[in-house]
This record gives sequence, C-alpha cells and structure tokens, in this order.
Amino acid sequence: MDWLTDALKEELLTAGKRQAEADARAESCALPILTCLRLSGSSWLLASVCPDDPDMAYGLCHVAGGVPELGYIRLSELAGLRNSNGIGVFEDPMFKNADRLDVRRYADMAAITGQIALHYTY
Repeated sequence: MDWLTDALKEELLTAGKRQAEADARAESCALPILTCLRLSGSSWLLASVCPDDPDMAYGLCHVAGGVPELGYIRLSELAGLRNSNGIGVFEDPMFKNADRLDVRRYADMAAITGQIALHYTY
C-alpha cells in the first residue's frame, strides 16, 4: 500500500481507538483523516481503522455511479484498485486544507449533492 504512508496508517489507527472509546459512551468523534480518489470518479473519505483489524477502514464511500454511504472498506482492497490506465487510488492533496467535520456531516452533504464534497472555511 505505497499510497498510504505509515504516518497516515498510525493516524487512522489512533482515530479508531479514540472512536472505540467514544462508542462506549454513545458518542462520535469520526473526523476524517484523508480522502482517497480514483480517476474513475470513486472516492473514499476515511476516518479510522478498526483497532482489532487495521486493514478495515471506516468512512464515507462513493463508488462511481452509486450513492455515497457510510461504511467499511479494506485498505488492501483499495490498494488493489486500478483504472483502465493502471492508475491506483491516491490521496487527495486538496483535503489538507478542508474542514475537519464529523464524517456524518459529510455524509449528510453527500446525500444532498450525490457526491463527496469537501467543505472549506476561509
């Protein structure tokens, strides 16, 4: 998974542990860590990985032609995706400047627009 750095993996795992603790209190702290894109129009806004299974990521998923939805995806599955030109999933550089809203807020916006749209406050 050369598209996902060790630092991002660690950040996703830390977020997963924090979310597991919040779940025990019936709270949410699912702030997105990164956005992954695929040139075919698919995108994933990842918030965490499961502490018991670090290959399982949680976030907002939008597969081209489908409806954006909250759910889980395996990082190894993302790493294996390629478009017709052989280009794989990559990190969205625009996400670094986006607002860190709860992933459910992004899901609400995606339900209206039909796509994952990053939010920026200037």
